[in-house]
Order: sequence, then structure tokens, then C-alpha cells
Amino acid sequence: MREKVLLIGLSTGGPAHINHLFSRIKKLNAHIIIAQHMKAEVIDFFVNDLQSSFEFEFISTPAVLSTSKKRVVICGKSAVISNVSTFQIDLENSKNIGRYTPDIDQLFLSAVPLCKNFDVYASLMTGIGDDGARGLFELKKNGAVTIAESEESAPVFGMPRCAIENSAVTHIFSLDEMISFFAYEGLIDV
Repeated sequence: MREKVLLIGLSTGGPAHINHLFSRIKKLNAHIIIAQHMKAEVIDFFVNDLQSSFEFEFISTPAVLSTSKKRVVICGKSAVISNVSTFQIDLENSKNIGRYTPDIDQLFLSAVPLCKNFDVYASLMTGIGDDGARGLFELKKNGAVTIAESEESAPVFGMPRCAIENSAVTHIFSLDEMISFFAYEGLIDV
């Protein structure tokens, strides 16, 4: 059985979504890597706030993930996956800073090699603009399960809309439907 990895990209409205997601999770069965648009100076505060609110281990990049211990990575700057093996995923902060911080497209595009060794799920949630749509499309082409948040639950529907319009998604779910889907697929226990 292959290990599972969940990638999540968010912008405006994202911190509330992240809190809602983790308030529903009882156990992690997959690594979760989150790119939430925010200033780099705020990332450590955000990670510490999540760590004090939930029982999972939250870390920021750079990070090394092994298959033995499931953790949540909050990407700093423009994090990319720099090395992938069957048992390890290395994330680093890229020197190539994109339009957004962190840049969801950079993360998603760097995650394409994960599809060879892992079952990859990638979700694009609330946010303004088009960040993440191109990377989500490439992940879908390489066998990842790709998800966009529905307009019903997205405070800002820009990024999910762009992904849907560009045929980058295999599923469209509200936030609560997405959480149920993650549980059904075995990424989390609720």
C-alpha cells in the first residue's frame, strides 16, 4: 500500500478553513503540506498558534518528512519539494520567489514527482486570483486526485474557479464535503 500525501493551497479566508479542518481531524494518516498565502514573518506565529490549538505536529519549511511519522507542514516563503524517495520527502524554501508567498503553483509543480511513489491528493481552496491552477492541472495529468472548493463554502471563489475553468480538478466539494472525502480516502480519521 502506497503512502498518501495531501497538498492544500489557500489564500484569503484560508486560516479559518485550516482551523475548521483540524478541528474535525482525530488522526493523521497522511502528511499534509499547506501553502497559505501570508507574509513570511507571520508563518512561525501561525505554526505556533496551530501547535498550541491542536495535537498534531506542525512544522514550517525547510522540513524532512518520513513515512513513519505523519506531520503537517506550513510552507514558508515559496516552498518546494526538492527530493522524493519512497520513504522521504524533502521540502526547502526556494530562492525563486513568485507572485505570491508562498507560491502554490511552485509547490504543486514541485510535487509532480511525488505521484510516482505516493498517492497524491491536492486541494485548492478559497482565494483571490489564479495561483495553484496550473500546478493542480499538472498534478492531475500525473495521476493525482485534484479537488477545488465549491463556491458554496469558499469565502473567495477566485482560485477554485480558475482551477475548475481550466479543467484541473477531478472533484468539486464544499469544505465539509472535502473533509468527509479525505476521511473516506483514508487520509484522516474524523
